[in-house]
Amino acid sequence: VYLQVRGRPEARHYLEKGIEYTSKAIALDDTFLNGAGNQLFNFGKLMPIADSEKEIQDILGRANSIFNNCVKNNDKYQLCYINYLILNAKAAQRTLVAGGDPQPRLKLALNALAAAQKLGGSFIDLEQHAAMSHLVEAADQVRHKRNPESALTSFDAALGRCLGIAAQDALCRTLAAKAERVR
Repeated sequence: VYLQVRGRPEARHYLEKGIEYTSKAIALDDTFLNGAGNQLFNFGKLMPIADSEKEIQDILGRANSIFNNCVKNNDKYQLCYINYLILNAKAAQRTLVAGGDPQPRLKLALNALAAAQKLGGSFIDLEQHAAMSHLVEAADQVRHKRNPESALTSFDAALGRCLGIAAQDALCRTLAAKAERVR
């Protein structure tokens, strides 16, 4: 993450290496759920630095396989749902900004969100990306000249939970500012 935040090109290399080594561990024991959760986390970190739609699709395809295996092994393992939410929320956001249809990716994000919330708990990553997903949904509705009120209500609730966990959270505060352009 340090290298990624600083725009260093070797960040991609190290994220891919992490995925590769975790894949080797999972090949030995496909019930190694921490490995699956970590891979999904790394895929989520790759999403913002993907260079093309083809690369995004490749990341999502690889992640879908890992996620499906994780859920097959233990459908109560929250880390896989949260990291799958993060990945798909970021993919939906990129798709929206590029002028594409974010709905298929948004649907995956919101399904993962619902499953994670059903399991309970309070997680900053979950609330950050719940807010992001609802903001993408609202922006897409505005773009199609539909009423975004329901999505904005869900956004406000997720934002409140996020800021309730960490009042100075940079991502949630940034999303709050972005929401003003959608309202």
